[in-house]
Amino acid sequence: MLLDAVLAEIKTRGSERVVLSTAYQNKAAQCLFAFMGFRPTMVKMTRELDTIAS
Repeated sequence: MLLDAVLAEIKTRGSERVVLSTAYQNKAAQCLFAFMGFRPTMVKMTRELDTIAS
């Protein structure tokens, strides 16, 4: 799998960790990442500024 090759290359370059991100709604990517051994570690929260009264 391409992701396996990329991870192997990253490791040979001395990296100890890979962090991936995807849209909250992209369940297919999240399932792939979990299948490849990634686990959730952070929560990113967003707020649009146009919802704040001036």
